[in-house]
Amino acid sequence: MNQEQTPQSAEDDDRAWAEGLIQKYNLPIRKAPASSLEWLLLGYPRKILFAALVIIILMGVCPPWVSIFNARGIYSKQPIGYSLLFLPPSPLETSKAYGVSIDFGRLLLQWFLVVPVSGLGFLFVRWKKNIQPFERLVQHEIDRLILEKDKIRAEIEKAETDAKIARARYVDELSTKLSDLKQFTPQEKTNE
Repeated sequence: MNQEQTPQSAEDDDRAWAEGLIQKYNLPIRKAPASSLEWLLLGYPRKILFAALVIIILMGVCPPWVSIFNARGIYSKQPIGYSLLFLPPSPLETSKAYGVSIDFGRLLLQWFLVVPVSGLGFLFVRWKKNIQPFERLVQHEIDRLILEKDKIRAEIEKAETDAKIARARYVDELSTKLSDLKQFTPQEKTNE
């Protein structure tokens, strides 16, 4: 009788298969996080989140600055680099038409670039986490094959040694029989 598998039964089959592999290869079992927030706050994701927040704070403490010229209807901005928030750089000129300001456009762009980069970090950690059990399984199989190969190599060396010993005994037996045969062979009579 041919029955179609429901998604639930296929999932149960997969779970049973995975549990069988875990028991067969004695793999460590880790409890899966209950929610995405719990996953985010554990291990490497927490470190990535912390690093992203530190980078955002450092970008805010040392923002990009622009020099502004505003006189008689002429307005221009020129980037002048980075400086600490509480120690702004001096304007290019000392007249009233020149001033400095935080370049909020660049600062927001930098902050928004941290988000996708840290998101890629999260994805990489999740991908790496999902691939580790398979890598462990493969490594276990490789280790087993290496041990089996070493065992076979030892058996071959033992068999070669046993063959050499047996060959040496056989040669000794043959030489002993040959010497015994020489003693019992009739000697030729010599005519003098």
